[in-house]
Amino acid sequence: MRGDTGGDLLQVYLAEVARHPLLSRADEVELSAQIRAGAAARRELAAERELDDAVEAELEAVVQRGDEARDRFVRANLRLVVFVARKHAVPGVSRLDLIQDGNVGLLRAVEKFESQGLRVLHLRDLVDPTGDHPGHGPR
Repeated sequence: MRGDTGGDLLQVYLAEVARHPLLSRADEVELSAQIRAGAAARRELAAERELDDAVEAELEAVVQRGDEARDRFVRANLRLVVFVARKHAVPGVSRLDLIQDGNVGLLRAVEKFESQGLRVLHLRDLVDPTGDHPGHGPR
């Protein structure tokens, strides 16, 4: 076993993150719509109204698709978090800590999107508006 377990953990994490493909703009639009629909369906289910069984089942399916879209969106943007953490390294702070903080920020951004109902979630533009993104040229 190597003595640098932080480096080992980072390599394992980077390998896992690399398994998830980046999203195109079209993917972002599609996933944003599914996330938004899932959030609306979740609110509809929470409204404590009497719903027909078929309507309730359809709303639950929309919530499920929204949750899956949210998970895909988050996983696909973990590389962006790593990219920003590398770009903004802070002396005395481990890269794993920066990545962890970035992941928390990513989750907060998606939650904010869900609660505020923004039209499309282009997280890359929120995190790094310079357009300097891994795998993408300036926009």
